[in-house]
Amino acid sequence: MAPQEKVATKTCECGCGELTKGGNFLPGHDQRLRISLEKRAGGLLALRDLVDSVEISTRDRPEDGPDTRAATQHIAASKSDRVKEEIGWLKVVFAILAAIDISLIGWLAQSYSNAPAFLQVVAFVAVAIVTGGIVRVSGAARRKIAELEGP
Repeated sequence: MAPQEKVATKTCECGCGELTKGGNFLPGHDQRLRISLEKRAGGLLALRDLVDSVEISTRDRPEDGPDTRAATQHIAASKSDRVKEEIGWLKVVFAILAAIDISLIGWLAQSYSNAPAFLQVVAFVAVAIVTGGIVRVSGAARRKIAELEGP
């Protein structure tokens, strides 16, 4: 009878810390890792998109090949989605600032004769600051829209 060869043990790659009998995973642990990665990425489709974007960013692309056009379209679509999302958030900030501004102006109109001078000054300064914020957010939204419509 021949002596048994010792198999080099390795730590399971799923992260459980258990030792394998030479392979990368214990039985079923490759699926455990896949499920964990899928959850961390936000689902299977998000994981696919993540892998696709890494492949696109690291691939040596020929200048005029079909892969270049597809990669460029994918990156352009991602950028336009990002810009649209930023515009959406700017709309939320704009609406909040507009509501605050309208409330302050309404309070000033109702309480102008009754409010102490200090509160009136603070309210006028607040209206000026909030209105300035509205102008800045509006300008940022216009630049994002121009970026979206750009070349």
